[in-house]
Amino acid sequence: MPSALIEAPFETTRAVANLIYTGTLDLYPHISYVLAHGGGTVPYLAWRIALVRYIQENRKPAVLRAFYDFYVRRGPETGLKMLKNMYYDTALASSPYALRALQEFAGPSHIVFGSDYPFAAHLVSYVIKDLLTYDGFSKEDLTFIESENSLKLFPHLKGL
Repeated sequence: MPSALIEAPFETTRAVANLIYTGTLDLYPHISYVLAHGGGTVPYLAWRIALVRYIQENRKPAVLRAFYDFYVRRGPETGLKMLKNMYYDTALASSPYALRALQEFAGPSHIVFGSDYPFAAHLVSYVIKDLLTYDGFSKEDLTFIESENSLKLFPHLKGL
């Protein structure tokens, strides 16, 4: 089986879990991460991945934070916030199923257009068609996904 079909999305997921587990996201909170292929399985496994925040490598858990998150907020709120602050591209993740998960988890403000060009050049038209025919995004959402969210990340590209 081609590794791009299954392994690439899982490698992205493992990388994100590792960023949390090692405390890298805590050390560098101002880095904006853009995850390829809709973040792999991150939107689907977000709650479980967010739990990693409470068992970080070489760290004692922040008891008060964990207490607040789980007993007041009813879930791994701190870890989820970290994951929701990342950006997710649409490369090979533009089916209605993937878009619904991305929309529900990250919201249109954290989805950016991605096509996987040139590696999947023949699929670019499908990504565009999928985005335009998906019933969950408004025209404004599509504008943000198409360009505005990327320009927030890379303001120096505005006007090019």
